[in-house]
Amino acid sequence: LFNHRYAFSTYSFLLVEHQTRKVSSILLKQRIRRRVSFSCFRDALCFACSCLVLLSTKMTKAKIGINGFGRIGRLVCRAAVEKNTVHVVAVNDPFLDLKYMAYLFKYDSTHGRFKGDVKLLDGKLEIHSAVSNATHTIQVFTEMKPEAIKWGSAGADYVVESTGVFTKMEKAKAHLAGGAKKVVISAPSEDAPMLVMGVNHTTYDPKNYTIVSNASCTTNGLAPLAKVIHDNFGIIEGLMTTVHATTATQKTVDGPSGKHWRDGRGAQQNIIPASTGAAKAVGKVIPALNGKLTGMAFRVPTPDVSVVDLTCRLEKPATYDQIKETLKKASQSPEWRGIIGYTDEEVVSTDFIGDSHSSIFDANAGISLNPNFVKLVSWYDNEYGYSHRVVDLITYMHQRDINSSECFRSFLTSFFPLHVVNSIKNAENVICINSFVTDHTYSLCGFTQLLIYLRFRSQLSTSSSSSSNSSGSLNEL
Repeated sequence: LFNHRYAFSTYSFLLVEHQTRKVSSILLKQRIRRRVSFSCFRDALCFACSCLVLLSTKMTKAKIGINGFGRIGRLVCRAAVEKNTVHVVAVNDPFLDLKYMAYLFKYDSTHGRFKGDVKLLDGKLEIHSAVSNATHTIQVFTEMKPEAIKWGSAGADYVVESTGVFTKMEKAKAHLAGGAKKVVISAPSEDAPMLVMGVNHTTYDPKNYTIVSNASCTTNGLAPLAKVIHDNFGIIEGLMTTVHATTATQKTVDGPSGKHWRDGRGAQQNIIPASTGAAKAVGKVIPALNGKLTGMAFRVPTPDVSVVDLTCRLEKPATYDQIKETLKKASQSPEWRGIIGYTDEEVVSTDFIGDSHSSIFDANAGISLNPNFVKLVSWYDNEYGYSHRVVDLITYMHQRDINSSECFRSFLTSFFPLHVVNSIKNAENVICINSFVTDHTYSLCGFTQLLIYLRFRSQLSTSSSSSSNSSGSLNEL
């Protein structure tokens, strides 16, 4: 349907026009003198056809490639297969052969064995998820240079850049030479637009944003919390500390570190103070907080799950109970569902391994000095939760890219005058229309059928010249 949507759309209009003329012919033959309007019939069917065409577009998944099959690369692949909102079609890693890729994907010391099957098939990876019951057949490349990866031949439109090497736009855009259309960097970037789901993802511009960054796991953990607090109480200023789990860049035993000497100390032996740009990055995704937040990190000897501590002064006085209630409501709202979590249980870090939320507020861990000065604590799985946000961002980008395409414009012009369509310049208004139609497609199609039935029944019942034969013919038609 997606590949031939324009042909289907055109055929639908021709079919409706033909059937309308057929109905007119029957009515004339049965000598029904009352004038029957067929505009409702035609418009309703056109609308139903348009809904179905749009639904077929919505059902298509973004095809993604992953460059770098390390911790984040593998977990993005796992999240993609389990969520099944995108389709992984290619992976590139010059340092891993096919069998080793399958082994590393299948077995994970932190997140456990993959729930499903991993097979080697004609030089490709075939991954079947028991969670989603989906199968992804993945072409494998082993190229060193991004421009040499044939993403286009594999059908990958979106590339997840997860090597940690090509984080600047100039380097990341090399993927476009291989046929990719968009690049999502799974790390902070100095010059690429940073998008955080739930916070500023709606600022994505399909026409101008070719390369974007999903920011860092800590920014994804802090920004949703900071946004809810700032929107409800106002943040005057704040300090952030993240107690961060060990990552692959750290040393197992003491070794040299060119940038910061302390970073070279043994990860499993020490609590290591470190720098982080996560708090300042929040100012980029929430402009109202620019210059109001900064922070630092402590690297601790745990394999996964980190926690952010936000200490801030509030503009609007609030009790800690009011803050808890606000964050609890946010976690249950459609806007933040799946992004902000809430817990009031006696939990520890390992309880959040495999949690897909960006940030889980711990109601029992925070404290308040006075109504204007509070310390808030929120957990996040810095591997798994972040990987889910990468997949969610690509899913959102794909939907926006479809909305900005000629397919959606054609959908609008099927029942709106051209000058009205041309006047719609606000992308968010278009998103609202598209979301409503796609979310309620079946309801709209059912309503259309009911509308057609009631329209004809009303017209036929008031026609004194209609015979039972003509009614039967119409009902059959």
